[in-house]
Amino acid sequence: ELKTSLLTPRNYYQLYMMVFDEMQYLEQYFKEEFRRGRRMKYLYDSVQQASSIIPRLYLLITVGSVYIETGQVPPSEIIFDLLQMVKGVQNPLRGLFIRYYLLKMIKDKLPDVGNEYEQSGSKFEDTLKFILQNLEEMNRLWIRLSTGCTGNERLLREKERNELKILVGENIVRLASLSGLTLEIYKNEVLPKIISILLESKDQLSQQYLMECIIHAFPDDYNINCMGVILDTCTNLVQTVDIKQLFINLMDKLAKFVGDSGREENETLQSAEKIFDLLQLNIDKIIEENTGMDTLKLIELLVAFIKFALKCSPNKLQVVNHTLASSV
Repeated sequence: ELKTSLLTPRNYYQLYMMVFDEMQYLEQYFKEEFRRGRRMKYLYDSVQQASSIIPRLYLLITVGSVYIETGQVPPSEIIFDLLQMVKGVQNPLRGLFIRYYLLKMIKDKLPDVGNEYEQSGSKFEDTLKFILQNLEEMNRLWIRLSTGCTGNERLLREKERNELKILVGENIVRLASLSGLTLEIYKNEVLPKIISILLESKDQLSQQYLMECIIHAFPDDYNINCMGVILDTCTNLVQTVDIKQLFINLMDKLAKFVGDSGREENETLQSAEKIFDLLQLNIDKIIEENTGMDTLKLIELLVAFIKFALKCSPNKLQVVNHTLASSV
């Protein structure tokens, strides 16, 4: 059924969920076969004889998931083999869902710091590489859903794409949940790669959504420490991206984090104070470039900045004065 090209993304998603539920029974069957003495390598090889690529890949991912769980093979060997195999599906809709299925089936079997799958030949770095590669490919497929469309058809495609964004975002959720993710790794590897993917796309919906994922998925103290890079990225997005809303979300989240941290978290407060000037500079730039446009959104942006300033440093009155002057 998943080979079809006749369904809208929403209906295809409903079909996928029905198939996903059925595949859980099949996964249990493969586990039973292993307990009865069936060699997993035999099962892994035999499902690849399926003549049609979509069923073949769903079967292969399901067996691969059990194969990793049995511990008979290094996890990295299977996950990169599967990642290579799913490249065979280049239809945007079908490709997105097969990669989403791959993520769902092996999410708790990826090598991570301290877990049973981190072993010789399978390291935490392999997991980072796997998820970031999958994110890049899924983002490309997602963008292609509306490529070449114009007028009303493009509006419809963009609406459909918006409904599928959580499939792409699943990669970010997986990255953020990894035990081995540290500030250094986030700063030097994960954030630069995600930013590279979204800037390269030149696509408004992709850039808006991936920036929102960065703001909401990763720890706030990580984003405070990487604020310069995040704000610099915001200024390089395509013009149709709603930067003002991104800034509002970012400041609301950071203000809440600083408030929840308590006054004794001096290091957090000092880090937050360092980004005042960066934020102020970027907000002033937005106001200059949007003279006479969308005044209400600009006021909302300034309100968010004042809340942020008062939460982090209530004695810094010059920030409040400057913001009120900007409002006038």
